[in-house]
Amino acid sequence: ASSVLTASGRSRHALRMELDVRRAGRAEAVITAEPSDGEIAHGLAALDQDRHTELALIDDGGDYLIVAGGRGRYHLYLGAIEHDDRTVLQSPEGGDGTLELFVSGRRSTFPTCEVVGLGLAAVAIREFLHSGRPHPQLTWRTG
Repeated sequence: ASSVLTASGRSRHALRMELDVRRAGRAEAVITAEPSDGEIAHGLAALDQDRHTELALIDDGGDYLIVAGGRGRYHLYLGAIEHDDRTVLQSPEGGDGTLELFVSGRRSTFPTCEVVGLGLAAVAIREFLHSGRPHPQLTWRTG
């Protein structure tokens, strides 16, 4: 899985990864400074909508990518600490209706078009690692 995330061209020295860990109703974040591709892939694979429900990649400029959910269903968005705008990855299948994911210790409902599979999540992560931006060939909603 780490080869799926391999990205060159962007410095990792200022990147940190935060993975939530939930135990007995309490949550804490495990922080990894300068994560390797393998550590990021492991964090993504750990998302299970139970013990691990959210992975954050944050660069030194305050730009971040959040991956929430797990077990093949992920909600991804990019943002920046300096402003409140979010850019949400959209599923190419679209679809009407909603899906429920366990995120941040609670059940959350998302439009079906905002929940993607592992492959699309990995592509979006790889681009963020490379450029810090949304993948230009994927569909994103701002708001």
